[in-house]
Amino acid sequence: MADWTRFEMGGSAAALRDPYFELSRASRFADYRDEDGHIPEWFPVILQLAVPAPAFAAGAWVSPPPADWATWIRVPWIYARPPANLGAMSFCTATVKRKFFQRLRFDSALRRTVLRFELCLPLSFDTDTVILPEPVPMIANPPDAVVTGIIDDGLAFAHEQFRLPDGSTRVEYFWNQDDPAAATIGLGYGRELRKRVFMGQPGMDAHMANSTYNGLMDEDQVYASIGVIDYRRDGRKGLGRRAAHGTHVMHAASALAPGDVAADRPLVCVQLPSRAVADTSGTSVARHVFDGLVYILKRADRIAVQRGVLWLPTVVNVSFGNIAGPHDGSSILEAAIEELITLRAAGPRPKPLTVVFPSGNAHLARCHARFRLRAAQPQRVLDWRVQPDDATPSIMQIWPRRTGLPPRIRIRITPPGGGTSPWIDVGETFIWHDGTSVLCAATNLGAATTGAGPLAQVWIAPTVTHNPNRVVAPSGLWRVRVRRRGPGPGFRVWAWIQRDDRPFGYPIRGRQSRFEHDRYGVRHPVTGRHVEADSPASHVKRGGSMNAFATGAQTVTVGGFRGSDWRIWKHSAGGPLPAAGLQKPDALAISEDSVAHHGRLAAGTRSGSMVAMNGTSVAAPQVANWLVEQAAAPSPADRGAVAAEAALQEGAPPPRPPVAPGDAARAGAGRIVRAPRQRFQRFEP
Repeated sequence: MADWTRFEMGGSAAALRDPYFELSRASRFADYRDEDGHIPEWFPVILQLAVPAPAFAAGAWVSPPPADWATWIRVPWIYARPPANLGAMSFCTATVKRKFFQRLRFDSALRRTVLRFELCLPLSFDTDTVILPEPVPMIANPPDAVVTGIIDDGLAFAHEQFRLPDGSTRVEYFWNQDDPAAATIGLGYGRELRKRVFMGQPGMDAHMANSTYNGLMDEDQVYASIGVIDYRRDGRKGLGRRAAHGTHVMHAASALAPGDVAADRPLVCVQLPSRAVADTSGTSVARHVFDGLVYILKRADRIAVQRGVLWLPTVVNVSFGNIAGPHDGSSILEAAIEELITLRAAGPRPKPLTVVFPSGNAHLARCHARFRLRAAQPQRVLDWRVQPDDATPSIMQIWPRRTGLPPRIRIRITPPGGGTSPWIDVGETFIWHDGTSVLCAATNLGAATTGAGPLAQVWIAPTVTHNPNRVVAPSGLWRVRVRRRGPGPGFRVWAWIQRDDRPFGYPIRGRQSRFEHDRYGVRHPVTGRHVEADSPASHVKRGGSMNAFATGAQTVTVGGFRGSDWRIWKHSAGGPLPAAGLQKPDALAISEDSVAHHGRLAAGTRSGSMVAMNGTSVAAPQVANWLVEQAAAPSPADRGAVAAEAALQEGAPPPRPPVAPGDAARAGAGRIVRAPRQRFQRFEP
């Protein structure tokens, strides 16, 4: 028989409470394990600091620093010597021991320094490494060179579409975060590959040349010789398949216009860990995305020096996201990216950075709800359908919003079959357990590290397991009652269910849970087509299902539309958003060609192949590619430029009468159609 028990959070400062950390502790770290299945000794985190990251990395956050501080916190070396213009950055990643969390409770100096933290997924091969120097060959200065950064999964750098006319690769640097080999790039995990020979180690060009026979390259041998495909190791081999998400995105983002020179479009790539990609909750990939951005900027500065210039503009495409989050730009990853963009553009020698995200594919996922709690209606019920055969946890976030005084709510949870929890008040955490396994944990925080304002978060254990010693949570209809606490004016409550589906190419583990409401129309009663417009009678909403990584004020956010008739793609997510005046997405690009031809064609994992993929993650790199050309012109390459181009193209539609954009909260400033590309031009050896 399962019972509800209050879980004491240990008295940590409310402003420092990360809901994922608190719920991991409450669930006895049941689903927070490293790749070997153990509770980790070192915990990876993202930190927001009150001091510059270089000073914190050097231990100068207090004078004198504790004598043993380096034994319980490690900051990657790259944050001690950050890219240009980032000396004042206040965000960094780190790996910490449990002593770090204990000291946050009692060490006032550390608590004043660490403004907030967010827990990330552990990797078994986190190490303590330092960056190594490298020679700087000076080459000719291309006047319009632009660095394109790609952060994704499954990047086929040896593909012919990413080669120079001489057969060598356009990829100058490649950080494989999924490689357990010793790291030498100052970030503590993964392995860096370089275009050229470095410290006696062959570069990508050498591996490609050694795998070329009679003018034909054996790409499988290239990846095997480097270790990108190694079937002796466990884990997913993205480049062992005919299609990979990252290769498709990389091609769309780096395709060359007829007048472009390949040498002027160098690439810097970051391969995300497959374990982080497989965990679609968003808590896993944030650290790796931020590390990847800092790495790309560091290498972009190196490429500029190699080319004898002070700076090169950088455009980075990140076709990843999640659903749950504050959706107002205040999440720790979004705030960190905003700071990178701001700092790179500041100072006497600005080095422009543009970051592009997709708007997400959750418009029809039924993962968002919003409603108002008034004195006359102080309570609402959220019906939450949790799927059977779900091997991953399900997570809901509830964000009350009000101008002025922070709103306060209580929540009450009823699992399928009964067993209602007490009312969970602000500052409380409750767990539902059977004495051996935690089936549900809920925390209600007056302030959370994951965004601005109060947050209540509910975690439900997997509904299936192969562990005979673990009890699973019941599937079915869970009910979460949300009740306002105290008098005062009414306020709006926003709720999101975290993404829990299968990434492209990965086996099915999670099954997406969803909200249910009897007034939510899923399909048209006559045509059977999906209903895309919201009903005022239902608090379950399609609008507002935006990618939670993509609501920053300076990041470019791209939705999708269908090329044949210009209709917004039915899954393309958009606003409204909680932040007043924040309009997202910025524009739309083609996410599929037609009703009959799903997706867009781009490179498969091997030369000469092409595959079709759809989604806003396919649309975003098309706009990133346009931004690269803008930066090379040089012309502005930011949100404003994207909006202006979208408005211009909307004002000059194609000869075929276009369909009106429809919902402005999903369409942004309009649609951008890229000019035709010589998409599969071969370079003869």
